[in-house]
Amino acid sequence: MIFMSRWGPDRTELDRSLARRAERDRVRRRLRTLTTAEVGAEAELARRSARLHDEAAEVEALESITLTRLLAAVRGTRMGELDRERAEAQKAAYAVRTAREDLDRLRHERLRLTHELDALGDVDAQHERVVRGYATAVALRG
Repeated sequence: MIFMSRWGPDRTELDRSLARRAERDRVRRRLRTLTTAEVGAEAELARRSARLHDEAAEVEALESITLTRLLAAVRGTRMGELDRERAEAQKAAYAVRTAREDLDRLRHERLRLTHELDALGDVDAQHERVVRGYATAVALRG
């Protein structure tokens, strides 16, 4: 509702409406940025998961009875190679865990912003009502 003072219509509601529209636009931009980041984080998680799978397969090959294990045993390097592969598998597992945490953080932030955007409501319809009220108040004053 637009109030009148002796100088004319009060712009407070109009200013609030403009601020809500600006906030909506800011949230929308942030959501677009987060959506792009989320796609990248999903791809990174997939890449790191594939690396972990490969590292785990190399550890398994050295731990089981395979040609790889036999050749390493003959060369006398099996334990060193096994330790190195286990370390690489642990490093890959850590990378997967951090990528998953990054993706979860982005998803949580996107959800929070979606709720924030929903809470703003239909700011365009609200703004239109305020502008009409302001125009009416100006016309009455005029």
